[in-house]
Amino acid sequence: MKHIITILFVLLFITNSQSQNNPKYFKTIPLLNNETPEWALLMYSENPNVGEVEKLFKQYYKENSFVKNIHTQNHKYWMLQIEELLNQNGYIQPLTKQEEDALFQLQKEKYQQKNRGNKVSDSWEAIGPLETFSTNNVQPISWHKNIYAIDQSLSNPDILICGTEAGGIYKSIDKAANWSLISLGEVFSGGNSSVKIHPTDSDNFLISSNNRIFQSLDGGVTWLERHFTDGTGNEFEYAPSNHNIIFHTSTAGLFKSIDGGITWTQEFTTYCFDIDFHPTNDQIVYLLKSNPGAKKSELFRSDNNGTTWNLKDNNWYVPSEFENAIENGGKIGVTPASEDLVYVCLIGQSKEGDQGWIGVYKSLNKGDLWTNPTGQDGAPYGPINGEDDWNVAAYSGGYHQGYYNFDMEVSPTNPNKFWIASIRLTESSDGGLTYQSIGAANSTRLDYVHADVQDIEVRENDIWVATDGGIDYSDDELTTHVALNRGIQAAHFWGFNTGWNEDTFTGGKYHDGTSGCFEN
Repeated sequence: MKHIITILFVLLFITNSQSQNNPKYFKTIPLLNNETPEWALLMYSENPNVGEVEKLFKQYYKENSFVKNIHTQNHKYWMLQIEELLNQNGYIQPLTKQEEDALFQLQKEKYQQKNRGNKVSDSWEAIGPLETFSTNNVQPISWHKNIYAIDQSLSNPDILICGTEAGGIYKSIDKAANWSLISLGEVFSGGNSSVKIHPTDSDNFLISSNNRIFQSLDGGVTWLERHFTDGTGNEFEYAPSNHNIIFHTSTAGLFKSIDGGITWTQEFTTYCFDIDFHPTNDQIVYLLKSNPGAKKSELFRSDNNGTTWNLKDNNWYVPSEFENAIENGGKIGVTPASEDLVYVCLIGQSKEGDQGWIGVYKSLNKGDLWTNPTGQDGAPYGPINGEDDWNVAAYSGGYHQGYYNFDMEVSPTNPNKFWIASIRLTESSDGGLTYQSIGAANSTRLDYVHADVQDIEVRENDIWVATDGGIDYSDDELTTHVALNRGIQAAHFWGFNTGWNEDTFTGGKYHDGTSGCFEN
């Protein structure tokens, strides 16, 4: 009876929810014009009928060749986000927090009932994909596990955690040689977009999932919901001088805790992309925040541990054509090799003709004065891996995915070297004057780095790269790398079927094609 009441409660709220679309259902929203297909215009509209979108989509590609572009990728991602939110008339009805809470509680109760006194392994066994190898069948490669975020413990470098797209938080206690799921029975299915380990307590974890902040104080054995942010998390950052102070950037703004993550307050309500502390002055912190009215991201600096903030915009980026500008966000890069140096990598569109890449801004004095090393914002783009400014964020045809695949880190020993994550892995070794693709599309160095790089983490000599394919590790500043994914079951299946005349299993995945498993 209790479960029936809970289900009716959820269905009642779903019935009464207001239909609406949401920008978070898309990877990035481009400028729309007369060339945008009718199905895409309807898809981006405020309250689309999804059945009508699908009808127009199929009709369009009966008459036109299918070419992968931002609209088609958005369509696939959009369908993934909304498929459980449709009412009987084909309109999107997002769940409220109360509806989600009721649904999550029901899911946890069902899990606990089914597995009371038993282990899941008594009834379920993972059969694949377990590991992917290169064509020589010897070298493991990252080719089937979409990892959104990764962090390595400062106090115990053997301990790492990562968050996956398909649902689940994984932990390693042997420096990524093996991974185990630590969120079994939890409802971390909303992207797991940022993860963090306490600087001195390697059992204290923070994660962002399902528009909420969760915390574990026992190494992932149990989890506590701490705060509903109503946004997708980007970064957690502990204050070096006081680990009770934590900042969290999110699509919903900037959040701050002063009691070690137990309670949170909202400091800003506009999209906050990144936050970083000065490498040696623990009172100085940098924040990259959206200014929607100006269609640009802006750098703020606090000199008092985040109590007050000051805009640092001397010689800062301004869109060339406001009417054609798009803000996709940015990332901050700092390094102990040059303590007052700050890099900010900006993506979006400054003018018509730009395709996702604006460029890097650089300050030698903590943001008081900025320069653009190449002297150019956005297009015209030169050839990939050439000496001229080229499109770091996109394929040669211009396709990019905005902030969905994006990060930046600076070498801890060489202030002129930094890495950018986008659809590829890119390196600059001259402070942003020139770039080389070192992984994925057009790579000049590393084989088998998967496209769509989500996260880069640098911990002294250790560099971790998380992609749509998995986790890669380097201890020589990405001169070489190895794939370390054993134990992570994070392939994101959209379809599944079995053979009729032998034990054959086939699954179609959101990323990385199709997987098959057969008895012999």
